[in-house]
Amino acid sequence: TATIILPFKGELMKFSCRLKGIIVPDLKPGKEVREEDREREVLSAQASKAALEGMILGRVVVVKCHASEMAGRQFVEIWTDDGEGPHTKEHSVNTAMVKSGLARPFMEEYGSKPVYAQQ
Repeated sequence: TATIILPFKGELMKFSCRLKGIIVPDLKPGKEVREEDREREVLSAQASKAALEGMILGRVVVVKCHASEMAGRQFVEIWTDDGEGPHTKEHSVNTAMVKSGLARPFMEEYGSKPVYAQQ
């Protein structure tokens, strides 16, 4: 989950968002995570969070909003804005997270979230 601040009806609003098409480990693993996998899940989540923060924190980014998920978070695609033209997969934060190994591709329409550490 990322908190994004966007202009909305003349005001800056905070939105809780989920990066579309990727899955990352949980900082607070659920009951479905085996006890022996919990520490690895949390360490992976911390690394993923740090990488995402390094890519977008304090930077101007381009955000494309999609439908909301059941928990009410907005699915988004994020691109770094380097001023070099169209927003391509090469500049996609979502794609960069997968390429770095800190996230996995995930299709929201195919069901519930798999346990990250067990895959």
